[in-house]
Amino acid sequence: MTTSAAYWKRERLIPLSWDDFDAAIEAAASTIADFAPDLILGIARGGLVPAVALAHFFHDAEFRVCSVARTKSDDAYAAKEAPTLRWPTTPQDIRGRRVLVVDDVVGTGASLKLVRSRVAALAPADVLTYAIAVNTAVSPRPDIYSQLIDDWIVFPWERTPGASA
Repeated sequence: MTTSAAYWKRERLIPLSWDDFDAAIEAAASTIADFAPDLILGIARGGLVPAVALAHFFHDAEFRVCSVARTKSDDAYAAKEAPTLRWPTTPQDIRGRRVLVVDDVVGTGASLKLVRSRVAALAPADVLTYAIAVNTAVSPRPDIYSQLIDDWIVFPWERTPGASA
């Protein structure tokens, strides 16, 4: 496994504004429209905000949540562990459905790879993955993404890493 140091330059934090977020979601929704998801699966925590935003565009799609535990803290460049997938309830009804998997950032790709493989094992008709930001070193990348990054991104709903409460 590649160390996290290979994924981030560790030179700066990359802020994403709410305006940037809105533009990314609108562009993604336009691209995703032909896919017409039946189910939107947001990866908690960070993937919930973009997943909810996309659910407003695809209001007929069912909305679900899964969680992936990976980072040891919310600090910039936090240490990573092997991803663990947690379902609030086991999704037995994904078979034959078009599933859109949404996350905020794909830093190393391990979380998205885990979720995609577990969803694929449930026999959906198709799976499409989207993330707002993707690290330039990640391969494979999500099917759709809004921004390539080479350092730590700070989303508008997050506290700036290292800032006191």
